[in-house]
Amino acid sequence: MTYIFMDESGDLGFDFSKSRVSKYFLITFLITDNPHELERVIKKTTSELAKKGITSNMLHAHKESNKVRIKLLSRLAEKDIKIAYIYVEKEKISQKSRTDIEIIYNKMTTLLLEKMINEDEISDKTTINFIASRKSTKPQLNENFTKFLKNSLKNKIYINIEIKTPQNEKVLQLVDFVSWSIFRKYEYKNEEFYQIIEDKIIEKYKVKL
Repeated sequence: MTYIFMDESGDLGFDFSKSRVSKYFLITFLITDNPHELERVIKKTTSELAKKGITSNMLHAHKESNKVRIKLLSRLAEKDIKIAYIYVEKEKISQKSRTDIEIIYNKMTTLLLEKMINEDEISDKTTINFIASRKSTKPQLNENFTKFLKNSLKNKIYINIEIKTPQNEKVLQLVDFVSWSIFRKYEYKNEEFYQIIEDKIIEKYKVKL
């Protein structure tokens, strides 16, 4: 059984005059057959921080020190994992597509899954447990995402889809670090963290929408 954990980096705003609006948006998959092994990476890292008096129920790449980022990514890179991601340069997204950012998000996720299926990175004989990090508290948006993926992948793969929080699903904290590292490569031309996990990347896909 294969597990795919998903997170994203960047935003889907299009007012580029605002400093916090990103140039890129990307979706990242962390793929494993043994999620419990990855949970231990989180547990070990948080345990080390606790010994230093730093307690937290969730690690977040944006908030941690470079030392923690490097240590966690290095531990992850030692595991039997795969990484795939899809990214878009937002200025090249058509005006028509910009009117529905939910569809951009859903399409990019589906496109990456379909590409992996077509290139035999995902077996059509294996059940996929797909766990996405919850970005919205609105049940309708999460339901739309689930329906979109299931309808798009019908008759292609067996897939179970869940929307969870990083607090409840610890491995989502790891994919947050991975996605953050990849995002920095494109948004800030900084490959320091990307290079740690680069050998685990099996798919990178740039799209136009």
